[in-house]
Amino acid sequence: MDNFRLRFFFSLLILTHLVSVTIAETDFWYQYCYGTYTSSSSFKRNVDDVLYSITKTNNGYGFFNQTAGEGIDKVNAVALCRADINQSDCERCVDNASRKLQENCVYQKEAMGCYDYCQLVYSNSSLLYTTVMDKDDTKCFNNPSFTSNWTILKPSMVNLFDQLRTEASKGGSIRKYAARSMSVIPDSSTISGLVQCTPDLSESQCNQYLVDAINLLLDCSFGRTGSRVYKRGCNARYELYRFFNETWFPTHPPSLQSPQSGLITETKGTYIKGEFIGIVFAAGALIAISGFFIWHRHHLKVKHKGVCGSKSEKIYCFTLNVVCLSLNLVVLIVRIEADHKDHESDVPSSIYVDKSKFDGDNDDPFEMHHFHLSTIQDATNGFSLENKLGEGGFGAVYLGKLVDGREIAVKRLSKNSSQGLEEFKTEVRLIIKLQHKNLVKLLGCCIKGDERLLVYEYMVNTSLDSFLFDPTKAKELNWIKREKIICGVAKGLRYLHEDSRLKIIHRDLKTSNILLDDAMDPKISDFGTARIFGTNQIEAKTNIVVGTYGYMAPEYAMEGLFSTKSDVYSFGVLLLEIIHGSRNNGFYFQEHDETLLSYAWRTWKEGRGEDLIDKILIKNCSLNKTLRWIHIALLCVQEDPKDRPNMSSVVFMLEGQWSTLPEPSEPPLSFTKIVTFDQVTVTDTRTLRTSPSSQPLEAEF
Repeated sequence: MDNFRLRFFFSLLILTHLVSVTIAETDFWYQYCYGTYTSSSSFKRNVDDVLYSITKTNNGYGFFNQTAGEGIDKVNAVALCRADINQSDCERCVDNASRKLQENCVYQKEAMGCYDYCQLVYSNSSLLYTTVMDKDDTKCFNNPSFTSNWTILKPSMVNLFDQLRTEASKGGSIRKYAARSMSVIPDSSTISGLVQCTPDLSESQCNQYLVDAINLLLDCSFGRTGSRVYKRGCNARYELYRFFNETWFPTHPPSLQSPQSGLITETKGTYIKGEFIGIVFAAGALIAISGFFIWHRHHLKVKHKGVCGSKSEKIYCFTLNVVCLSLNLVVLIVRIEADHKDHESDVPSSIYVDKSKFDGDNDDPFEMHHFHLSTIQDATNGFSLENKLGEGGFGAVYLGKLVDGREIAVKRLSKNSSQGLEEFKTEVRLIIKLQHKNLVKLLGCCIKGDERLLVYEYMVNTSLDSFLFDPTKAKELNWIKREKIICGVAKGLRYLHEDSRLKIIHRDLKTSNILLDDAMDPKISDFGTARIFGTNQIEAKTNIVVGTYGYMAPEYAMEGLFSTKSDVYSFGVLLLEIIHGSRNNGFYFQEHDETLLSYAWRTWKEGRGEDLIDKILIKNCSLNKTLRWIHIALLCVQEDPKDRPNMSSVVFMLEGQWSTLPEPSEPPLSFTKIVTFDQVTVTDTRTLRTSPSSQPLEAEF
């Protein structure tokens, strides 16, 4: 009987644990306790109050700040979650840290606890970051294993953390966070780094905190495959693999403004509420049943010895097991539901998201603004010719102005485009989940009858080609502006390939798809031909080649094979066009029977790279840097995709962080010269339907 009671007690203990804690704790790395107070003091009550209620102060982005008490008994607490963690996991982590500090730092005036996903600190000082504990609470933790490439990796690691520190420090009052992976030539090792500050720190404070943390990280981790530093107000970490996810954003920003005129607002509140009530009711019923059996077991008069020996005990044991299993399932359902809601849509905080669907596509909803057709018609003057900005591969683009004064660019899908609807859906699904300063921002869409409309932020300077290839406007593109455009496009492409939640191949990178804002900052646009790759996917093959000749990598144009390296090839062509100031498609040097790529190769090999530089730039550019960038472009347009660098490497090379660049091989034969007829048949019998350089080209095979 004692054995039975013991088992019953532990069953209840497990049951209670399942109900109260629904997620396994991540690794607890560190705690620090300082100072003492008496158990009967008001300070203890304030500590308990702060730690109990801190999860209720989430700013929506994983930062918590709570205070309790007054005067000498005042307690301040701050918690910070990693920015790639959804908010349900974040709050559970902070709750775990609160309980851990209550258990391990009993009667301590100041304490800090650090998990993988979050860190929490409380103090009796209003100057939370400048107390005595701040001198001693910084801690470094190293992986046990060593790397043999430390001397190669460390310079790149220093450069990586310099960039991350700057980016995080400038993060603003909501979030100060940066994380990135990069490849290191020559052995293609991967370095991933992450830094973060509490957003209540100023830019200069965050910068100084990270300087200290990064210096300690690099000093204490010499030769290790990974290390992390926890410091009050910040943390830093590196690994030789990608250990973080895409940055998490709330579905609804915390300070929600009213939807603007012309938007349809739909919610799922009733549905979600019904689901939640159902789960709670089921859990309550099961707990009530278990309570009844506990009471019943207490009053049983058992005559036989042993565990579950009598018929009544067998029934009871069976029922208890069913109850435990059922509650376990309920907890699992609640956990999955919470995760589903948190991950349902990772979108930029600047976009207010409503649920809308494509007509006839009920199994594939996505969240975004849905504009009324009448709103867009009014904004564009009925899609008038005066408002038409240009014609793209799948339709026209119009300038519009909303009633609130905002200017917009409206992409109107051509009604006779056979593949346009799928491209439209692809573009919406992709862009609504992306956020980067060098990607064009999608404001919403409209689906009404035959109309398919995309609404973008308007770029006052239109596209790069309108400047670069215009003899008059090209003079406005001095070297500083071209340098900013090149680096911005490279970083945007790196985000698509390596840093976003999705791995995206653009497939149509060209000057007309690079938009320029009022500060001449570049924005990659037109994702209609883009494709999503799996995390470990290297390449894919298509039977329909879509893109623009002159920018297409040879393996894509000839075999339908595309990958991140085909985008790198397009970037190399783009880089040469920006440096030379002419189109690859329009360049033909008759004297040597050359295209832009072969001309760049010849002049570079002959040591006359300056001949490739636009005459407008030659007097005000850095000759050494420009020649280096021609070198980088030639690395990008090599024939074998394996020889081309990835975009992380390209960005670091552009920024001058590698003193020595590999030797490039000769670029492949360009297709631009031979594609001059309505139809061209190539040696592998595929028929190419060609179009002007501003239009996508489709090859069916």
